[in-house]
Amino acid sequence: MFGFLRKLFVLDPVKPEVDAYRLFDIPENDVILRHIGRFGSTYAYSDRIEKVTGRQAILRRIEGHPDLHYYLWSEAGRELPMDSRWIVRNRAVFAHPDSKVIFAVAGGTHTIRIRLPALKVDELPGPFERDEDLIDGDAVWVRPRLNEETNRQMLQMAFDFATPRNK
Repeated sequence: MFGFLRKLFVLDPVKPEVDAYRLFDIPENDVILRHIGRFGSTYAYSDRIEKVTGRQAILRRIEGHPDLHYYLWSEAGRELPMDSRWIVRNRAVFAHPDSKVIFAVAGGTHTIRIRLPALKVDELPGPFERDEDLIDGDAVWVRPRLNEETNRQMLQMAFDFATPRNK
């Protein structure tokens, strides 16, 4: 009885909120951030579980189809570092852990977009479409078909391209 009353009056420690969106507010991300919209939560993949009630985990909201998120993060991008998985403005994305350059975004139910170097676009494996709405200086955003091996190669190329130049 006293334990119950004590819980009513004792506050749980609050995890400090990090303004994670500011991490991605860099010129390299301007084009994609304008495309995916202004609003929505931004948090690390590791923070996607909001709370656990009983045996069920309540997940935070992520736009698009869960199968597409799984495909991007766990199949095509499984070899990329875990800390490159983010939810930015409620979208499943890959962002380089050091530079914070967003280099892949899952959208809708069947589309992913990958940011690749414009100079190497002719060397890209497999079929893809350039995303003409996303013109980005020395980078090209492409919409590849959902072919795991091809997408894995493109994601690794995109990760390397997003790596800070002074490393």
